[in-house]
Amino acid sequence: MKIYLKKTFADNTPTLLKKCGYHYTGEFRGESGFARRAGAGIYPQFHIYVNQDTDEELILNLHFDAKKPSYAGSSMHSGEYDTEIVKDEADRIKNFIARVAEESGNQT
Repeated sequence: MKIYLKKTFADNTPTLLKKCGYHYTGEFRGESGFARRAGAGIYPQFHIYVNQDTDEELILNLHFDAKKPSYAGSSMHSGEYDTEIVKDEADRIKNFIARVAEESGNQT
């Protein structure tokens, strides 16, 4: 699920996502990856790729990894992109960022 955000917050993207509960997971195909655990272990987890990060706009691509890849050496997973749990997490992220922008004197 794509999340489109106007840049109305003072924090840089990694700091903002860290405040939102995400940790940096590395680069993949030129995009920065971040994850947030949704349980006690590594999986399930929410996973974000930063598609675009300019002075004006931030585009995040969010999905939910219910389990680790099934086959050794594979990066394929059973990711969910448009389910209710992903929509709820996208709303949580948008609300969090709106609060951060409001606290810094800006509005989204």
